[in-house]
Amino acid sequence: MLYTAAAWAQPLQLNSEIKGVKLFFAGAEVTRTVKVNLVPGNNHFHIPYIAQHIDHSSLQIKANSEINVLQITHEQQKFHTPPTNLLINKLKDSLVYFEELKKGTQIEIQVLQNEEHLLKLNQIASGNQTGINTVELEKLLEIQKRRLLFIHQNVYKNQKTLVEIDQNIRAIKQRITLANKDLPNSNAIINLVLFASKPQQVQLEISYFTHQASWTPMYDIHSKGIGNKGSLTYKASILQSTGEIWDQVKLSLSAANPANSYVTPKLQKEFVDFERPVLYYSNTRNRGARADKPAAYLFKSEMLMEDDTDYDGVNQKFNSYTQQAELQNLDLTFEFELTQKHAIPNDGIGRIMAIQTVDIDLIHTYFAVPKLQQKVFLNGSIGNWQSLNLLPAEVNIYLNNQLTGKTYINLDPNEDSLSISFGTDPRVFISRKNVMEHSKKSFFGNNKKQVFTYEINIVNNTPTPIQINILDQIPTSKNAEIKVETINLSKGIFNEATGVVEWDLKLESASKQSLIFSYSITTPKSKNFYRSFE
Repeated sequence: MLYTAAAWAQPLQLNSEIKGVKLFFAGAEVTRTVKVNLVPGNNHFHIPYIAQHIDHSSLQIKANSEINVLQITHEQQKFHTPPTNLLINKLKDSLVYFEELKKGTQIEIQVLQNEEHLLKLNQIASGNQTGINTVELEKLLEIQKRRLLFIHQNVYKNQKTLVEIDQNIRAIKQRITLANKDLPNSNAIINLVLFASKPQQVQLEISYFTHQASWTPMYDIHSKGIGNKGSLTYKASILQSTGEIWDQVKLSLSAANPANSYVTPKLQKEFVDFERPVLYYSNTRNRGARADKPAAYLFKSEMLMEDDTDYDGVNQKFNSYTQQAELQNLDLTFEFELTQKHAIPNDGIGRIMAIQTVDIDLIHTYFAVPKLQQKVFLNGSIGNWQSLNLLPAEVNIYLNNQLTGKTYINLDPNEDSLSISFGTDPRVFISRKNVMEHSKKSFFGNNKKQVFTYEINIVNNTPTPIQINILDQIPTSKNAEIKVETINLSKGIFNEATGVVEWDLKLESASKQSLIFSYSITTPKSKNFYRSFE
């Protein structure tokens, strides 16, 4: 729409259009456009129905011609007239019509019911009168009967009409509510003053950042079973509560975070010196009082290790349906540009939409840690996952078009593949037990030796061979007096650094395999050990 401003006139209202919205994880950049005719001199405009809260420093304006921007501010209107449209006005007129019709119908029902009451009273009075012959009485009763029948029929008809009227009133009110949702509820404006040296037509592009919108990545991973390829669907949950109406708006979803601080780090000179003791009183609650016990000299670092509070009481603890989308790889990030336009209601409710679907190579393997869970999981390994432009997000897992569960993608750049669990397979059975007859305790000299033996049994009841990865562990000693030695690993691979024992097995259909592994722990005879986990 084209607007012309006169230099001497009051601010002219410009109804701008949203050109596009770039969504971030915590915010959105909104870009609006409008055409105006400028006159020589100052031109003053108001652009209404802007996002209620914006980052004022992000407000920018561009023009396709040389003009001077004298002022651009984001303000709240003191006297705000809510917008309306022709549809709402027509609906309100219809609402008035049906409400009047309802009142008239209710009055007609009341009149008919009053007449019925009078007829019944007359009927009683006629029955008590004497001197009326039988023929006259029968005629009178017949007239009353026909009239009562008429009354009952019309009361019934009007009651049905009332039900229909109430249905129409409810439907109209719902349509008005929905129509109002399609109107902006923001009283914020952009106040704009431009200077032009000559008459000219200018297209303005205004952009700003608001925190009242966001998008959250989500994924669906589908597997058609072992030996088949899978698919990955990129999805997004989009919401906004800006006060604006995003109707058929072009959207893009960015993986950047404009809230981050990009100040280049600078190393400060680091010194090293001997620790200096400080006087530490045990009675820290009353600093002005004398200590209950003699003061002790402690190093400050020792005090912080004990209670994370320094000598002056200050806490010093620190903690060092699928649509098409075009993936744009930018210099520092990437973003999805949705090829279709979308309407995002101004209600703060997330709308989930599919962005795109790609085929992925899935290598299926079975996995079990029977020490923790005596269940076998079917995992899918995605190779070359770095090329998929994934983000940490929740994932819906589907196996043969059935939802098996949810997981969360945590991306580790040091891993060549991304592992996804499709759930447990009850057709593959695993158990782990302590073999008591091979677990024993013996004494020699000043030491005692305990042997621990475990048996793992795996049964494959699937109709096809499977590859299964099994993990268990042998404890690692943290004390030179405790000696841990492996005895039997059943050809398992032992990682001395982590204590993990790993078996990679291939099991034929309807087959069973047993694994026996054992280790010993030797300690001084007078000391007992305990197990801990990190």
